Amino acid sequence: MSAEPEPTSVRSRRTAVAILLVALLGVAGFAGVRVWERMQPIPKPERPPLAVAVERAEPGTFRVGHRYTGTVKAMRRATVGARIGATVTAIPHREGAKVAEGAVLVRLDDDEPAAEIRRLKAMRERLKNDRAFWQKQVQRDRTLYRKGNIPERSLDESIHRLAGIEAQLDENRHAREAAQTRLGYTVITAPFAATVQAVHTELGEVTAPGKPLVELVSRERLKVVVPVPQGDLARLREGQPLRVRLPETGETWQATIHHLYPAVEDRTRTATLEGRLPPSAAAALRPGMSIEAQAVAERFLDAITVPLQALHERKDGSGVFVAEDGEARWRPVAPGPDQDGRVLVRSGIEPGSRVVVTPSPDLADGRAVRVAGSGDAG
Repeated sequence: MSAEPEPTSVRSRRTAVAILLVALLGVAGFAGVRVWERMQPIPKPERPPLAVAVERAEPGTFRVGHRYTGTVKAMRRATVGARIGATVTAIPHREGAKVAEGAVLVRLDDDEPAAEIRRLKAMRERLKNDRAFWQKQVQRDRTLYRKGNIPERSLDESIHRLAGIEAQLDENRHAREAAQTRLGYTVITAPFAATVQAVHTELGEVTAPGKPLVELVSRERLKVVVPVPQGDLARLREGQPLRVRLPETGETWQATIHHLYPAVEDRTRTATLEGRLPPSAAAALRPGMSIEAQAVAERFLDAITVPLQALHERKDGSGVFVAEDGEARWRPVAPGPDQDGRVLVRSGIEPGSRVVVTPSPDLADGRAVRVAGSGDAG
C-alpha cells in the first residue's frame, strides 16, 4: 500500500520555514562577525618620523648682562639768560638753527650803557686836564715853599687837591669798565657750538637780570643716564662695557660706564650710571630719547648654550631633546641664565650633541625624528 503524497500547502510551508531559518542563520552569522570585528583592537597607524631642526652643541664664550631703560642726554647743554634789564632788539637765530661758538643769539638795546660810557669819557678828559693843572701847581708851590714865599699849608693843599683828582680818575676808570661790561651784556652769544633748542623771549620784550633767553643743546657729545636697582650695583663698575640700543630702529652702539653716581635715590632705591656714547651715535640719537642699555655682568668661558625654545619644562625638571640614531632622546639639564634668546646649560649636554631646537608638542623620548631644516647648524 503506497503512502499518500503531502499536500502542496504543507510543502510550501516547510520550504518557507527552511528559507526563513537559513536567512536567520545568515543574519546571526553576519552580526556575529561584526561583533567579533568590533571587539578586535584597532591597529595603530604607523606615524612618520617627526621633522625637526637640530643644533650641534659647541662650547663658546657666553656673556650675560642686565638690561635697563635710560635716557640720552647732551654733555653740553645751556640756557643763556639776560644779565641786565633792557629791551630785546634782535633774535638772529630761532629754534633748530645751528650756531657756532660766539654767534650772536640775542641783541639788547645798548643806548643806556653807551651813553654812560660817553659821559664817563668826557669826565675823564676834564679830570685829566685838572690833573695836569694841579701837577704844575704842586711844582710851583714846592719852589715857592723852598724860597719861603708860601706857608707849608698851601703846598699841602695843592698836593691834596692833586691826590683827589687822581682818585677821581681811578673811579672814572672803574666806572667806564663797568659800563663797558654792561654794554657787552647787550650782546648775548653762544658759549659753544650747538643747536638752538628753544627761544624764551620775543622782540620788544624788556628783559630782567636772570631771565632765560635761549636754550642751547649740543649733539656732538652725548651720554646716557640709566637708573639701576641697588641690588645690581655689586656687578657694575666704571669702565665696564655698556651696549646701547635704540628700540625703534634696532641700532646699537658700544659705550662704557663712565661714572656711577655716589648716592642712591631713597624713594626708589635706585642708583644711576652714566655712559659716554661714541660720536657716531649723534646721527641717530637726540637728547631726551629713551634707549635700552645692557651692561655685561658675567662672562662664561667654554659654555654650552641652546636656544630658549629648545629647553622644555616638565614635572621632573628641565631638559632638552637630542637627536640620536633617528630618535629623540630626553636629556635632563641644569639651565643657567639666559641672554638674547639663548640659555646657558650648566650640565646635562655633551659637546657635539645634536640638540633638537624645534618646539614641537609631539616630541617625546623615543619618538622617531628626521633632521630637516637647518640640519646640524653650529
